[in-house]
Amino acid sequence: MSCNVDSGKLLKLGEFYYNYFIRPFKKIKGRTPTPSGHQSRTSFNTLKDMISTMLVQFPTDHREAKKSALVRGGFRCMVSGAYDKTSMQQNDDLRARAKDFDRAGVRIGVVGNIQCAHILSELTNQDIFSDDSKRWYAAPAWVVLDRFGYGSVLQELNGSGVHHLENILTLLSEVRDRFDGLELWFEGTSAKHQYNIEAVDPEEVFEFSRLPRQVKIETKHQNLALPSPTYLKLHAACAKVAHLSGAGEYIEKLQQDFELTDVLASDGSSTRLLHEALLSTC
Repeated sequence: MSCNVDSGKLLKLGEFYYNYFIRPFKKIKGRTPTPSGHQSRTSFNTLKDMISTMLVQFPTDHREAKKSALVRGGFRCMVSGAYDKTSMQQNDDLRARAKDFDRAGVRIGVVGNIQCAHILSELTNQDIFSDDSKRWYAAPAWVVLDRFGYGSVLQELNGSGVHHLENILTLLSEVRDRFDGLELWFEGTSAKHQYNIEAVDPEEVFEFSRLPRQVKIETKHQNLALPSPTYLKLHAACAKVAHLSGAGEYIEKLQQDFELTDVLASDGSSTRLLHEALLSTC
C-alpha cells in the first residue's frame, strides 16, 4: 500500500518477496544429472533388521534424513502411499506389504522412487549463521518470515537442523517435483496432521495422476517427529502467492532456460539467468 502508484517501488517490493520468500521454497534445479550406475543391494532378513540399521532420531545430513524419514513413513510416499522401490528390493516383508497394497487398489503406482523433500529449502538455509557468504541472503529471508510471525523458523533449521524430520517429507519423485515446484501443497485441516492436498492443476493431479485429495500423516515410531504443520503452512502460503502472482510460471521458465542454455549471450540478455544461477548457489 505504501508503494501507492509508484511502479518502481512496487517492482522492487515484488522482487524482494520473490527473492526472499518464494525462492527459499521454490527449488530451481540445475541440469538433469546423468544417472549413476547400478548400486549394489543389501538384503535384510527382517524388516526390524533393516529399520535398526537406518534409524537416526536426529539426522544431520541428507542421507540420514532420508533413511529415518523412510522408517517413519513405513517406506512409503506420504501422499500416494506407494512403497519405496529400493527398500522393497531389500526386504521380503515390504514386498509382501506392497502386494497387499496393490490388491487394495493403488493410485499412481505400487512402488516407485521415494525421495527426501525438504519443506524449507536445504540450499538457502544451510549454515547461514556461520557462513558469511550466505548470511547476506538469509537475513532478508529471515526478515520476511519474521514479519509474518515466523522469525524463529530459520534459526530452528540452521545448519544440520535443516535435516531434522520436522522439515522432511518422503514423496514419490513425481510428487516431489510438484511439491518443490510449488505446484502442490498441503492445506491444514481441523484434525491434527491431516491435510487437504491442493494443486495448481487439480485435474492433472487428481484425475490423471489419481493422487488422493486428503492425507493423514502418521507413524508407528513415536520418537520420530512428523513434518511440522508450521513449515507446511508456510510452504502452502508461498505456493499460493507464487501461483496467484505468476511468479511460479516465471521460475518455471527460468528452469527451462537452465536446461537449454549452454553459454551466456554476449549481448547481456542472459543477465537475469546468471543472477538466478548465482542466487541458487547461496
